[in-house]
Amino acid sequence: MSRIKSAYFPEIDGLRALAIAAVLLFHLCPSVLTGGFLGVDVFFVISGFLITRLILPQVAEGRFSFRQFYVRRAKRLLPVFLLTLVLTWVAAWWLFFPEGLQSLSRASFAAVFSFSNYEFAKQLDYFAPALAANPLLHTWSLAVEEQFYLLFPLLMVKTWRTETSVRSRAGWLAVIITGLFTISWGITHWFPSYAFYALESRAWELGIGCLTAILADKIQLERGVCWTLGWAGAALCVAAFVFMREGSGLPAPMALVPTVGAALLIISRCGGEGSVTYRVATWSPVRYLGRLSYSLYLFHWPVIVFYRSVIPDLRAADQGLCAVISLLLAMVVHHTVENPIRHATRPAVLSKLGYAGLALILLLATGSKVVRQARGYVGAPSEIWLRRVHPDGGQRKAPPGRMLPIGVGDRPAELVLIGDSYAQCLVNALDEALRVKGRSGAFWVAPATMPALDIRTSEYSDQFAGVLTEIAQGSSEVVVLCANWPAYIINSEVRQSQINPHQTLQEAHQSILAGLSKTVRMLTQAGKRVVLVHPIPSMDRHVPEYMARRLMAGLPFADVLTTTDHFLKANAHISELLGKLSQLGDVRPVYPLEFMRQADRLLYREGTLSLYEDSGHVTKLGARRIVSGVLSAAWP
Repeated sequence: MSRIKSAYFPEIDGLRALAIAAVLLFHLCPSVLTGGFLGVDVFFVISGFLITRLILPQVAEGRFSFRQFYVRRAKRLLPVFLLTLVLTWVAAWWLFFPEGLQSLSRASFAAVFSFSNYEFAKQLDYFAPALAANPLLHTWSLAVEEQFYLLFPLLMVKTWRTETSVRSRAGWLAVIITGLFTISWGITHWFPSYAFYALESRAWELGIGCLTAILADKIQLERGVCWTLGWAGAALCVAAFVFMREGSGLPAPMALVPTVGAALLIISRCGGEGSVTYRVATWSPVRYLGRLSYSLYLFHWPVIVFYRSVIPDLRAADQGLCAVISLLLAMVVHHTVENPIRHATRPAVLSKLGYAGLALILLLATGSKVVRQARGYVGAPSEIWLRRVHPDGGQRKAPPGRMLPIGVGDRPAELVLIGDSYAQCLVNALDEALRVKGRSGAFWVAPATMPALDIRTSEYSDQFAGVLTEIAQGSSEVVVLCANWPAYIINSEVRQSQINPHQTLQEAHQSILAGLSKTVRMLTQAGKRVVLVHPIPSMDRHVPEYMARRLMAGLPFADVLTTTDHFLKANAHISELLGKLSQLGDVRPVYPLEFMRQADRLLYREGTLSLYEDSGHVTKLGARRIVSGVLSAAWP
């Protein structure tokens, strides 16, 4: 009872509709459909099925052409994809601040060359707030599929044997999928953030689609069996969308539920003709939504991100409007761009389209590089407003991972600053203050690098032991330790991915305390006075962007963004842990809170000037407040 060999498989459009509806609802309102993001896993199965179904007969008959295959893929995927990138850049130019443009430039360059999944894998994880503001985050799944399209045809051509039976092929493929699944499970366990994006941890999902295509032509199912498999597949997919949620086990083993469900729906032809599942899958409006799925997937996420950049808290009406805008855009693009180009056959037209596409790719790649090198400061409209509250924006920071002088430079450093990017923000203000006092100094700073021995939080951590030994043996009187302590002590994502994914939180804290104790002990035993900068107050939003948007809208600034009580409660354990270091010798604490507050209010601005570069890194104006306390502790 198979109709897999037909030229058009309408049930696939129904399955596409299910997947895109789940993804769209999750991105608009994740609390309603907590596992809706697994719709992407259903798309992977569909892709594996369709590509195998397309390639397999051609390879078996010896008529497969790489050129024709990739031309067909380019016609299918590139036009809407490139249009999405162009429109995203147009919207970002008007709505994004430099930091957003810089993030977009990295994602855009990676997306153009189909490695955005690995670009995003270098950052925290799919559900992290920083990534959620990137309008090209969803291109990671397209990159996975494009990498699959690059490798799979080659593997098919090299390994295909016409004399091999279907049972043997299916058996070997099942073994390979099992191996890939096992590898994925291991990657998920040891490197969860990387596993979410990487082809090597997603390949088994595409492989399930490939196996489904090989079996579907040969399996003849009774009506009752189709009905049972159809309902089972639908139940697995819906259960995954409704009950699963972000967390551990993704993609392996949790994605096994929706992918097996999708495979059962395909093999059963969505339950067989006459069944409820079949009628729903082949209902004209559902199939139409499935045909729109590619355009809708590409456009819905940028629409949501840009809408949120103006209205951060989406209400039900906003969510509905985002859905309508996305759907209308998808409909227009599907009928005016996607379909006409996909079905174009005239050589002259295809040649012009090819050259236009190549030119656009080069333009997007070059433009992305230029914006990235300028760190987003390219004169976009929002930048003008941002500079009114943060005039120093765009200035180069002190280079990381090098010991460099500050203050009066004609004698050895009397004070050395070490730490991460939070310490880096103090460098200019400290340099200025040391010159006023006629004292010399130096600094060694590196992003995401906790100044603790035997703890690796970045690639710069490998240099830290040598740098600390050099400082301990040097002639400096004072060493200042400053870092974003909550990122290492409270933030479980950083702790799990960077320090040790198998430690409990208590064990991680003990490791941090031990590493910091070694650092402080080495310095105090060398006769150094250690100034320990306790947590710098942070805000609940990007401060200069908030202020700039308020100015743009003609609205007043809020008196308070975060209260002192909230900061003290959030950092109580950190202060307790850092306080233990005072027992190790001449350790003098500095509490930035004392210099960044007014009564029970945490200050985030002086007049119309921001004290912060983002939500936690201070500007030079904010750094001057903290530096005054540092120098008072260094030389009372």
